[in-house]
Amino acid sequence: MSAVTQPRPAVRELRYAADLTLADVDALEAFLTSQTDDVRRAHGFGNGVYCTVVSFQHALFLLCLELRDVFECDDGSRSALRAKFRLWNQLCGIAGPWADTIGYDNARWRRVDGYDAVGETGSVRYRRKRLW
Repeated sequence: MSAVTQPRPAVRELRYAADLTLADVDALEAFLTSQTDDVRRAHGFGNGVYCTVVSFQHALFLLCLELRDVFECDDGSRSALRAKFRLWNQLCGIAGPWADTIGYDNARWRRVDGYDAVGETGSVRYRRKRLW
């Protein structure tokens, strides 16, 4: 008899890298792309604003691609969680200026506090060390 694995219930507020999903990455990338597409279209090719937006969208694409690669190669290790933590928090740092925009999911598109509930204490200790 084979064991049936039940999917983990959805966590509404994102707190840990362990709770991050590919759907979060896809949704945040789609949101940021939609926010910048109008600006890109409004400026002519070669214009400084156009070039800035295209550069931003390219960097966004590469960051999300790297994060998706982590999901694809996720072996459940601490290093995979560490990579998700680092890349997701970078992505959320980029997205931060849009936090008050209609459609921005403040509960999910936020920096995570730690790798998982177990590792949160270590993460807090690490941040305190950096501050003092």
